[in-house]
Amino acid sequence: MSVIDATVTGNFADGASGSGGGVLNLGTLTVSGGEISDNTANRAGGGIEATAGSSTTLTDVLMELNVAGPDGSAAPGNGGALHISGDGNADISGGTIRDNTAAREGGGLWNNTGTMTVDGTILTGNVASGDAADDGGGAIFNNGGTLTVSNATISGNSADGVLGSGGGIFSTDGTVTINSSQIGGAIPSEGNTANRAGGGIEVIDGTVTLNFGTDVSNNFAGINGGGLHSTGAADVTSNFAIFGSNTAASEGGGLWNSSTGTMTINGGAITSNVASGDDASNGGGGLFNDRGTLNVIDAVIGFNIADGASGSGGGILNDGGTLTVSGNTTISNNTANRAGGGIEATSGSLNTISGTTISSNNAGVSPSVASPGNGGGIHIGGDGQLTISGGSVSDNSAALDGGGLWNGSGLMTINGTTISGNTALGDGADDGGGGVFNNGGSIAITNGSIRDNVASGSAGSGGGLLNFGGLVEMTGTTITGNRANRAGGGIESTADSSTTLLYVSLNLNNAGLSPATAAPGNGGGFHVTGNGSVEITGGTVNGNVAASEGGGLWNGTGTMTVDGTVIDGNVASGDDADNGGGGIFNVGGTLVISDATIQNNVADGVSGSGGGIFNAGTATIDNTTISDNTANRAGGGLEAIGGSTTSFAGGSLTDNVAGPSGSAAPGNGGAVHISNDGSVELTEVVVDGNTAASEGGGLWNSSTGTLVVTRSTISNNITIDGGGIFADGDGGVVTVVNSTIAANSASNDGGGLLSEGGTVSLTSVTVADNTASQGGGISVDAGTLSLINSIVSRNNASTNSNLSGAITDNGNNLFDVDAGLGTLGDFGGPTPTIPLLTGSAALDAGVLAGVTTDQRGVSRPQGPGVDIGAFESDLAAPVAASLSIAAENAQRVEGDSGTTAFTFTVTRSENTIGAVTVDYSVVGSGDNPADASDFGGTLPTGTVTFADGESTATITVNVSGDTQVESNESFTVVLSNASDDTVISQADSEGVILNDDLNERETRILVPTFVARPHLIPGDGIPTAIIFQALTDTTVTVTPISVTSLSETVRIVDADTLTVSTYQNGVATANLQAGELYAVIFEPLSSDRIFSIRSSAGSDTLTNRAATNILQPTDTSADGETTALDALMVINELNRLNDAGGEPLLGSFVDVNRDASVTALDALLVINHLNRMELSTNAASGEFIAPQVPFANSERNELLSDEVDEFFDSGEVIGFEEPGRTIALSFDGSASTAAATPIGVDEAMAELNDEEDSSSMTTEIELLDAV
Repeated sequence: MSVIDATVTGNFADGASGSGGGVLNLGTLTVSGGEISDNTANRAGGGIEATAGSSTTLTDVLMELNVAGPDGSAAPGNGGALHISGDGNADISGGTIRDNTAAREGGGLWNNTGTMTVDGTILTGNVASGDAADDGGGAIFNNGGTLTVSNATISGNSADGVLGSGGGIFSTDGTVTINSSQIGGAIPSEGNTANRAGGGIEVIDGTVTLNFGTDVSNNFAGINGGGLHSTGAADVTSNFAIFGSNTAASEGGGLWNSSTGTMTINGGAITSNVASGDDASNGGGGLFNDRGTLNVIDAVIGFNIADGASGSGGGILNDGGTLTVSGNTTISNNTANRAGGGIEATSGSLNTISGTTISSNNAGVSPSVASPGNGGGIHIGGDGQLTISGGSVSDNSAALDGGGLWNGSGLMTINGTTISGNTALGDGADDGGGGVFNNGGSIAITNGSIRDNVASGSAGSGGGLLNFGGLVEMTGTTITGNRANRAGGGIESTADSSTTLLYVSLNLNNAGLSPATAAPGNGGGFHVTGNGSVEITGGTVNGNVAASEGGGLWNGTGTMTVDGTVIDGNVASGDDADNGGGGIFNVGGTLVISDATIQNNVADGVSGSGGGIFNAGTATIDNTTISDNTANRAGGGLEAIGGSTTSFAGGSLTDNVAGPSGSAAPGNGGAVHISNDGSVELTEVVVDGNTAASEGGGLWNSSTGTLVVTRSTISNNITIDGGGIFADGDGGVVTVVNSTIAANSASNDGGGLLSEGGTVSLTSVTVADNTASQGGGISVDAGTLSLINSIVSRNNASTNSNLSGAITDNGNNLFDVDAGLGTLGDFGGPTPTIPLLTGSAALDAGVLAGVTTDQRGVSRPQGPGVDIGAFESDLAAPVAASLSIAAENAQRVEGDSGTTAFTFTVTRSENTIGAVTVDYSVVGSGDNPADASDFGGTLPTGTVTFADGESTATITVNVSGDTQVESNESFTVVLSNASDDTVISQADSEGVILNDDLNERETRILVPTFVARPHLIPGDGIPTAIIFQALTDTTVTVTPISVTSLSETVRIVDADTLTVSTYQNGVATANLQAGELYAVIFEPLSSDRIFSIRSSAGSDTLTNRAATNILQPTDTSADGETTALDALMVINELNRLNDAGGEPLLGSFVDVNRDASVTALDALLVINHLNRMELSTNAASGEFIAPQVPFANSERNELLSDEVDEFFDSGEVIGFEEPGRTIALSFDGSASTAAATPIGVDEAMAELNDEEDSSSMTTEIELLDAV
């Protein structure tokens, strides 16, 4: 049947079960246009009833004011406008369905198991009045069928039964798809309402899918699910739908999911919805999940409110169900009075959130009403669990605790999430946790960022995180820029809590400093209250500030462990003497630090103490660097107050300052300050470069404190009194064992250590290179100071360089001596040491004194005995130095004027450590001893000084030159009076002054057959000379044979009688030029000697045919004097040459004027010389004559000649020693043909000119390696 533009109105089907008040369709019905209105049926279908198998199509039809189940006859009264029974189908497009009523279900439309399609239709003002919880569906009721709604408007409908549900749509066990439709309206009056649940939509079992363009807004539910309510095993999916401004009187202002249902929100927005339930379990302004499964993907959940008195979960309340939020979901600007401004998850719930922005949510903060107001972003109650990864939790606020996140007793896992800008306003000391609050549960945070959060309550704590008795583990997380008024700018951990930080950056947090309000302001980075325990491994604690104590970390009575962490640049600003701890403050608990760096921290209060660490409990510190920290009052590096115990093993305290310029109060203990009965033990620690404005540049111990220093180095510290260590008062105890105190400085007293009372003991300690005005090493003003096996040496002071005051010497100490120390440096072991040098007096000179290793851990002893001081060396104990003297250049000719330097070498052996002096004196010695006149009038004396490490020194004895003819003279240099127990093993060495002056005695001139050969020189005290000419350039040596020492001089002179030779060890050597005349002069000998004259160019390069007697030119006969015979020899030579015009000279000494020719002038020179002498044999005035012994009258000369011939005829081998060589000379068939006494001039001249057979002599020289 087809109905077009018809009006069907005012009809009744009033039978007991009458259906289809206007139309009953048992087949196919098509209605186009027209109106079906004001019809009534008792059972169903006030306007139209379509039975099973039927098909109904409505196009642009107005259906209004139809009634199914009028009062008093409802049976049951379903489908006020249209009721489809069984599997009947309906297709509705366009038109309006309004103001229809059903006594029970489906005020407008009711679909059974068939398919109903509604497209572009307006359904408004329809009412379903069934009282049961499964009654309702003001506009549409779908009873297991398939319902598709597209482009429709469903508004102003209601399910007004007592428990009526689904003000707009009610679907039970069916399939509902809604596309681009309006469920509700733009204003509340246009919204759908239900007295029980599902103001917009109620679904029981089955599925509901809301697609893009669908808007569910301004609907109201009298109990739960203002926009949509899901019951049973329903499966609800919202694809980019909008749920806005819906209201539920109790739970789920926007949507409510059942315990067995699954709800998926994929995109879209859930905004401005309200849930007004007053109980703590009520709320869920945007979404409420009642133990079901809720998935939120890429959605916006914002501005929702849980405004009941204890309403929770402004955005989402997950009540024991499973919540998954993912994608780019944003949960922001939601509000709850009690908890969970963004999300509330109750005990038993499982919550997973990833990539989500949770921001600007509010728990209990005005205009909300706090009750109490926890978890501004997310609140997890009971044992609920949350895993949140990525995304951010920012700018949320809570009236009490957990501005960002609040965890109950469950497990919260945070990975890669930024938690920032959140605020907790709770005023109690246990309130706060601006970023995160953990209420006894477990939180694991990895690679997150907790920054710029605030605990702003008057005593709010834990700006970043407050761990209230729970377990927190963080890894790779940054906690920065957070602040709290009371404590824990970054983190507060209360009693019975446990917090572990692995590679966390805890930086730039603030406890109590402006803009925070101090109450009091402790633990800028981390504060632990009570017995809470903390483990920090790696990471940094940098740039945090506290108004009072613990700029970086503050530990209560629990255990805080810090391992491998950098604590840098933190500040504690408390003004009292017991405030401070710029880096760490330990108020009475156990502090364990290892492999950490604590640097650049400051206690800048007026009397702030402990720039690096303030310990009032028990502290154990290992392998840690504490450097560049500052405190105004005391303890630049560490303050240990009364009752505290500190053990520091390994590491360093360097460059800390107590009392910086302008704020010192007073500035004691640059590195460590011990107050009252505090106790500090340092083992293998370097205390270096610290400064105190007043006392104890390195360490300061109180009058009742205890300081123990073992295997440590205290160096380069600076103050006024007690550069290295200051011991104060009467009852304190300072014990230093196996340690080095070096290079410290005190402008007043005690460069290394100052004792003003108490008991100080040093065992195997080296105190060196310290400086003070008084007591450079140690100063004892009061108290008892004892030393054993210790060195106090090489310190500096105006008064008492090493020790000042009374000490107790318990033996084996070195004081005020050169101890043979090296310089401070790395010589193995964990701390710098000063080594012992070779020859140190400390070597093998000590005792164990209960110490079995040295400062470096090297076992004692290393040799036959223990070394004194902190350094055990493997060097042998020093042996006495030995001095010996030997001639270096001490046989020299004296010269004619000035001085000649004779040198002797003094050698120091065995031990060259330290400076040594030895005196020397010169005494005459030998057969002809030198006297003072040979040395300028005074026999020389002096002192030789050896510098440290120097092994040789030179003594120079200057001998005065003269022209006096004298024998060689001897003198001896004698060593005496050596310092420092030095042994003189060779005390003297002889020098010989070789006379170089010709006397007026006769000089014997030999004219041998060969010049280059051995010659026997008489030992009769008469000078002997051989005059010859060099035929080629050559080097000539004159060597004594079979002589080990020679006191006489041999010289080679040129034609001007100038010495051209050098003379060393008895050998004369000269380089000669071809054609020049030379003479070998043998000074007066004491016994016969054989000398060998050798030419490097060969034996035939030297000739005896010299033309001039270069020693006395007028003595042409070489007989030792000038007589008429000498003139006659010239004349005879001229006659023999038959030429008076100057023939070239062939031989003999007749060339008087050395012009290479024999002329009458040569004879005239002789005659003139005789005239000057007045024919006297005496020398003329002012003229030197070297008389000669004439061969003709000398039997001795003949004897010598015979002896030489006999010697060379014998062929004997004569050897003599040279260093490293043995030289053997053998001669064969040599004989001298030197003239005997001449009979006449001609005969003599003839003999001089005869050729000599040189073939008769053979000289062999063999050089044999010495053995």
